[in-house]
Amino acid sequence: VRTGSGSVNLVSNTGTLTDFTITGNTASVTGGGAIAVASAGGSVTISNSTLSSNSGAGGGAVRLAPGTSFSLTGSTVVLANTTTATKEPGEPNHAGSTPMSYRKDALAAAAECALAVEELAPSLSPRTVATVGRFAVSPNAINVINGTVEFTIDLRSDTDEIIAAGDVALRERLAVTCSRRNVRLAITQTESLPAMPMDSAILDRLRRAARECNIATPIETSSGALHDAAIVAPFLPTAMLFVASKGGISHNPAEFSRIEDIALAAEVLALAITRR
Repeated sequence: VRTGSGSVNLVSNTGTLTDFTITGNTASVTGGGAIAVASAGGSVTISNSTLSSNSGAGGGAVRLAPGTSFSLTGSTVVLANTTTATKEPGEPNHAGSTPMSYRKDALAAAAECALAVEELAPSLSPRTVATVGRFAVSPNAINVINGTVEFTIDLRSDTDEIIAAGDVALRERLAVTCSRRNVRLAITQTESLPAMPMDSAILDRLRRAARECNIATPIETSSGALHDAAIVAPFLPTAMLFVASKGGISHNPAEFSRIEDIALAAEVLALAITRR
């Protein structure tokens, strides 16, 4: 290793160095040779230099042991006639040997995106909800920085205009997050359904029936769930009547409705059907 105007050449051999420094020099690796830092905790620093690898006889390489520090300052790395695996944003890497500043962690970016989704919903309207429901992480190993994460986003509101505005805002926020973290973002829309208003005439009948059952002011709301009613509403006059559930819990074994509330709902429905 020279620090003057010399050079370092390894030809068909492997040099093993604990600490490796090239300043203002040219280092070349030819014929399958390698510059290697074999012991963990060593360091490689290349400043204002040109590091070239020519593989005419088998492929030169620079190999670093786990825990090795590697830095390039004002230097040029030239790979000639070699096959390389390009490190695309979000590519996995060793958790122990990759400095935090070098990482392109897809899972960390996805986690930040999930928080952005959560923060977006209340900024659109009180009835807008947004959910990240599933993460698929790869390679999903303890000691590897994750390179790919696929996750779902479910955005719901009571008007098409809010959904459209939310879609634009969501894409913008995720793009900013991923750009800042230097990972790639790809969004595929799998489903888009319009908000579906219920039939006003049937709603009026339910209101009158509720008053006859001594429910002075029925609670009216927009349901964000995709009920069968949303499918048939374009073809048949449709409305929905909900039964109170303890704690508002649904799709959960803990879901519970009192018998008296179920009976009251049945009475309201019967009156709405039979009364003109």
